[in-house]
Amino acid sequence: MAVKDRVEAVLNVGLRVPSIMLLDVLYRWDVSSFFQKIQRSSLSNNPLFQYKYLALYLHYVGYILSLVLLTLPRQHLVKLYLYVLTALLLFAGHQVS
Repeated sequence: MAVKDRVEAVLNVGLRVPSIMLLDVLYRWDVSSFFQKIQRSSLSNNPLFQYKYLALYLHYVGYILSLVLLTLPRQHLVKLYLYVLTALLLFAGHQVS
């Protein structure tokens, strides 16, 4: 196996790790029990409680987004991560200045 093939294989796996980690976090986080705990506590006037269904929808959107990221080809993943890195650098530069 050539060095180029090995690098491509490692890159292919490494770029998919964040979406797998996000799927794991979303799988372990139970949104409805989180909001039930808020409702039982004295924080029931908390503004988070008003957005229960929005949080549920975002939870499912996170699942869909992670699955889409898992199925993207490597070239598209590289472009996507470069866009995200650029946005983070622009935000950091804005905060510093």
